[in-house]
Amino acid sequence: MTDNIPAGSVAKDSNPIASLVQKVIDPILRLVKKCRVNLNVEPTDPPYTAYMNGAGILPSGDICAIKAKAKQGKTQAATVLMSGLLGSERLGIRAAAGRKPKVVYFDTEQAEANTVIVGHRVHQLVGWEPKGNHPEFRCYNIRTESIEEKWAVIENVIARLEPTCVIIDGVADLVTDINDYKASSDCILRLMQLAKSYHAVIGCVLHENPGDEKMRGHIGTILLNKASEVFEVTNRDGTYRLNHAGDVRNTPAGYIEWRIDQGVLVRSDKPKEQITKEMREENVKVWRKVFVEVDEVTAGYNELKRAYIKTYKVAEKTARRHIDKAADSGYLIKTFDGKYALNNNEK
Repeated sequence: MTDNIPAGSVAKDSNPIASLVQKVIDPILRLVKKCRVNLNVEPTDPPYTAYMNGAGILPSGDICAIKAKAKQGKTQAATVLMSGLLGSERLGIRAAAGRKPKVVYFDTEQAEANTVIVGHRVHQLVGWEPKGNHPEFRCYNIRTESIEEKWAVIENVIARLEPTCVIIDGVADLVTDINDYKASSDCILRLMQLAKSYHAVIGCVLHENPGDEKMRGHIGTILLNKASEVFEVTNRDGTYRLNHAGDVRNTPAGYIEWRIDQGVLVRSDKPKEQITKEMREENVKVWRKVFVEVDEVTAGYNELKRAYIKTYKVAEKTARRHIDKAADSGYLIKTFDGKYALNNNEK
């Protein structure tokens, strides 16, 4: 079976109607060929642009989300990711080898003076002088531009610079109404096309709802469904955490923490035992949500898999991998009848 149009299916070019039909069919055929997936290959990990706790993050050619409640440190998290991509390993992000990193930051929310602070913090973490413009790192403030102008700047910069990573701090500002399904869908599709066309990872910063952990509006729902991974940011008494677990399609990377010391972002100095305990709590939290969906204290493998897929909107392969890892790590235990339960000792 091929995607070619059978010979003779369209009359000769001398026929005006046939020529018109051919003009319609040719673009469709090219699209069909473009979208066909070659299954005669071994599956591989996506081309990660960075690593966190030894696990790959920020896959090239895809989009991801950075979410948190208001004023909880989303922009700080973006700063941590950007500085890591540019060579700093101070806060636990390590750039992948290979392609020379180039990072672009678009600020849609803050005043320009705050964008300067973000840029200076990245410089400080990478080891550059605070002032100065580096070819590997560009900042743009598009807060007061119209939506059409915002898109024009974003697309022009990405096309010219071909960055490794793009951070859009305030993706909600790229649509007039975050609850307009079509506008939100078009926005996320446009970002996915840019990421794929220019082999960049595009990080989309978005607020959570005040009353739950879901990202705001239809744009948040669509972003969750399409993003390769979701980073959640929390602030506990001045200690900020960037958590990479649950809503990810690839191996979860756990979390890193930092605090602000005299205006400088520094790695959290919590004891290893406390970090391990909190990491365990985060993993148990992930699986509690799944068992809420199951609505039973035990579940068979397939039932657990379906509940995980529904809860975190991931592929079956990802759900299987996360279940197996949770069982190996002791968060899930097998009961006498072969089902799975949340390990009571891990609560």
